[in-house]
Amino acid sequence: MAADKELYENDIVAYVEYNSYVDQMALYAAYYGNVSSLDHAWYRPEGFRAVKHILLEVDSELMNAYTDLQARYEEQMTQESETDETAEPVTEAQVNEAKAAILNSLADTIDEINQKIAEGVDFDELIATYAVKADGSPTDAGMLSEPYMTSGYEVSSASTNYVQGFVDAAFSVDQIGDVSAPFLSEYGVHIVKYIGDVPAGPIEMTDEQREAKRQSLLESQKSELYYATLEQWIQDANVVYTGAIPTMEEIENAQTEAAAATTDDTATTDTATTDDTATTDTASQGE
Repeated sequence: MAADKELYENDIVAYVEYNSYVDQMALYAAYYGNVSSLDHAWYRPEGFRAVKHILLEVDSELMNAYTDLQARYEEQMTQESETDETAEPVTEAQVNEAKAAILNSLADTIDEINQKIAEGVDFDELIATYAVKADGSPTDAGMLSEPYMTSGYEVSSASTNYVQGFVDAAFSVDQIGDVSAPFLSEYGVHIVKYIGDVPAGPIEMTDEQREAKRQSLLESQKSELYYATLEQWIQDANVVYTGAIPTMEEIENAQTEAAAATTDDTATTDTATTDDTATTDTASQGE
């Protein structure tokens, strides 16, 4: 943990990027049926807060219209090549109108949620009531499973494993217990509650994690000791080449010579066979 503290105590971006890399490698390993040996960083820097959210489902047509306009608008802003003059450009006003249409479609639900929050209704109860799809399934199953159902999501302003709308909502309020205004992402509308700060410092291991880490370090030390011992044995042996055992170059030369000799023997045999055949043919003609 001391090494991780040195790396990440004052570098939250590096911490986030490393953990994202570990998650990505774990997905690859799972896809190929392997086991990832990478650990997440064991020291958390300051800057994380715990949050929960109500994720409201959005009408698919409204969402598709918004995401299409947003993507086209962003492409226009970053495109280096010449813009297709035949295509009608997307304006920021159009994107904002599409966003407003989504929020307007959920205005009654949002007002209802805000009213219940003002009345002191438990936020977990609101999640269970409103964060559901039309078919009754949760819009975000993580909010109904541990440890997130109790502890919430750990989010920093540098987080890349959450959509930007969710991160923006999480840091739009200042006081623990505050609830954000509705924020839109491609997953829906987020209403986020800031439930606490995540303490910086060493991350506590479970017994299983501690044993896995011990085994990993033990195997690493065994490997290092093996190669160090082998190298020392080689140095202490003071091996001197006497010529009794041929070198690789000598073996390769011998193989080349043998192959050449085989080729010569084959050529001689073929010539002799040809000569014998010619003699036989001549004798036959004489008869």
